[in-house]
Amino acid sequence: MNDEEPIQNREKLVTLREDTVRFREDAVHLREDAAVSREQIICTANTEREASDGHLVFMREANAQLVISGIEAGRASQLKDEFLAMISHELKTPLSVILGWSQLILGGKLKQDDIRKGMQAIERSARAQNKLIEDLLEMSSMISGKVRLDMQQLDIVSLVSATVESMRPTAETKRIILQETTDREAGWILGDANRMQQVFWNLLSNAIKFTPSGGRIEIGMKQSGSFFEIRIDDSGLGISADFLPYVFERFLQAETSLARQYKGLGLGLAIVKQLVELHGGMVGAESPGINKGASFIVQLPLLP
Repeated sequence: MNDEEPIQNREKLVTLREDTVRFREDAVHLREDAAVSREQIICTANTEREASDGHLVFMREANAQLVISGIEAGRASQLKDEFLAMISHELKTPLSVILGWSQLILGGKLKQDDIRKGMQAIERSARAQNKLIEDLLEMSSMISGKVRLDMQQLDIVSLVSATVESMRPTAETKRIILQETTDREAGWILGDANRMQQVFWNLLSNAIKFTPSGGRIEIGMKQSGSFFEIRIDDSGLGISADFLPYVFERFLQAETSLARQYKGLGLGLAIVKQLVELHGGMVGAESPGINKGASFIVQLPLLP
């Protein structure tokens, strides 16, 4: 062995150690890279699974919404068909009376008293048909937002009292008592006189229509906080608990044998609600049940 061999061996040993260290470092790096790759694969898999789950949830919700939309579309179509059938019937009924009596009168064979009865029937039917058409036009204007209010300071007590007096002859023909109680100290609002008169005419005529002969209707007016409250209580047909939440809906009428005896499109109370809310007020209905009467309460903001 020469003198250079130990040195060469030491150099080889150092080189081997360095290679071993580098190998270990490379192995550590490889393990770290493998761990990172595993984490990335796991994250990607989780993300894909979450996306897949989210897609499934979205698809389920979309399918459920399609089913609901289909049901609603079917219901809307059914309501449209029912409405068209109802309006055709309601408009045709007074028209049939008008045509029938017109033909009898023009035939020239009726007595004078019968002619007079026929003319009265024609007038009543024409007024009824005119009211139906007015209600349809009124609701159409409200739905399209074309209602314009002529807002002025109104003595609401005087307006309601005048409406009550205008309806009194109609009530008297059915022997219905109209009783009015009023707090006359507070009754000024900002509103459209014609529209407000329409509101209370609709409510009173509705109460008279559904109150049997010999019944009673009470109209109370008072201040309630910053509002003026008008309450109309009748002893009439009443409203079932099931129908009460829908009493102000358009084109709806209670499906009772007695309620179906009365004509109309079911627009009167819907118009009342729209007009009251346009004045910044509220309207509600109460009833203990069928044949136990009903109450309608209108609240309108008082002038300061």
